[in-house]
Amino acid sequence: MGAMLVALALVARADTLVLKDGRRIEGKVVRETTTTVTVETSTGKQDFARADVLEIKLGKTPREVFKEREAAARTADDFYELGAWAETQKLKSFAKGAYKRAVELDPQHERANTALGLVKYKDRWLTPEERDRVSAADEEAEKLAQGFVRHEGVWVTREDKEKYDRGLVPFRGRWVPKAEAMRAQGLEEFEGRWLPRAEALARNDLAVAQKAAGVALQVAWTDQLFVAGPWPPAYLEKVAATLVAGRARYDTSFGTEPGLGLLGGRLAEFYCFARDDRPYVESVPHFAKLSPTLPPGWADATKLAHGFYWFDPYALSSARAAHRDEADLIGHSLHHWGHLLVNRDRYDGRLLPPWYDESFACWLEATMLGTNVVACRSKREPSESGTTAKKAARPGEFDWTSFRRGGWRASLAGALATNTVPTLEKLTLAEFSDLGLLELATGMAILDWLDAQGPGALGEFHSELRKGQPRSPDRVERDVNKRLATYDAAFRAASGKSLLEANAAWKAWFLERR
Repeated sequence: MGAMLVALALVARADTLVLKDGRRIEGKVVRETTTTVTVETSTGKQDFARADVLEIKLGKTPREVFKEREAAARTADDFYELGAWAETQKLKSFAKGAYKRAVELDPQHERANTALGLVKYKDRWLTPEERDRVSAADEEAEKLAQGFVRHEGVWVTREDKEKYDRGLVPFRGRWVPKAEAMRAQGLEEFEGRWLPRAEALARNDLAVAQKAAGVALQVAWTDQLFVAGPWPPAYLEKVAATLVAGRARYDTSFGTEPGLGLLGGRLAEFYCFARDDRPYVESVPHFAKLSPTLPPGWADATKLAHGFYWFDPYALSSARAAHRDEADLIGHSLHHWGHLLVNRDRYDGRLLPPWYDESFACWLEATMLGTNVVACRSKREPSESGTTAKKAARPGEFDWTSFRRGGWRASLAGALATNTVPTLEKLTLAEFSDLGLLELATGMAILDWLDAQGPGALGEFHSELRKGQPRSPDRVERDVNKRLATYDAAFRAASGKSLLEANAAWKAWFLERR
């Protein structure tokens, strides 16, 4: 069918049907019988009775017209015009022949050469490929004559080539080792490639950790962290997306700038191990060597834990699923993320109060996921021990199962009703060994109230609290006057209320919101 259509196009002609009533029908006679004549016009096919037809005038085909015009053509312009007309009639091979004839008569005929797809280079009409080859050859001959040589595809002087060969590069007006120039631009080498420093360091850390764990790790990368583990990529992407959303929530509440500034210019590293405990356990000794802040015996204790994190010298989290499901591992990682963010924020070597540090990690997880799969504490609740494990918690008591499912507000409301909530004085004196679910829920409610004061309010509280902290490794300021003054300044900065006013305000707000 395609060949037939092409053939019809090549023989298309303009016919005229003269009728006895004087009308003239222009088109193409496509069918004749003893009784009818069919003409195809611009509006479609029309049938006419042969008895009404006075005359049929058949027009010339485009090929016939081309041959007549070709025979009459004399100049290069004549042949160019003939070629242009032939193109309108879809006679491409005829058009090309006419253009070539025009160039034979006038080798510099611009329109004919252009129609043939040629380009002009130094008074020569060449194909683009020929032009590129000739141009490159001319440039090379010219550069060599001027004393230049090639270095990595670029023309340089012989003196500069010697410097490049010695591993030097021009940088800020002087020749320096390439590594120095790259690092000055924030790059670092990894497996022969110069990458942004944060990415190169992260990739190197990942490669070493993977070797220590003895298992292949899939990775999900973002602009502020990576998540690695022996999990399907889709799951790791889900963990990463949750963490990125948590960071955005943190930036809004604390008024911090997005990016790596909060993280010390490095990507945060998250390792999520599966139910096979071996890779997690095998990796712990490796990680233990990386932070100068870890106490003796840390590695042995951590091998028995569900995970760990540190924020000095950089943000790192490792957690294993163990007997838990995949959702718990996401919550665990987000909990660690809360610790990492709040501790990295304005970090000056001093540590945060235990109630604030742990309550914030719980608060971020509860805010983002509505659960609390992890709560670092030493005190056990009545419903978690001995024969009382199956008994329902009394008003004011906390049940861990309810807490991990996000029921901390209901339990805290019961504690407020029975007046068993710890005072701020007691809360601010608490060490990690003093923390139970009641203390954590109280801290979470205070953070909830501070966050409700507006974007950045938590950041104001955090900044003042950070200023009044004692030197590490202490977390609690024992001087009562200094401690109360610090908290008073922190609450005033965040809410405009004194310590005593804030203590009453958060409770009233919480109960009203409940």
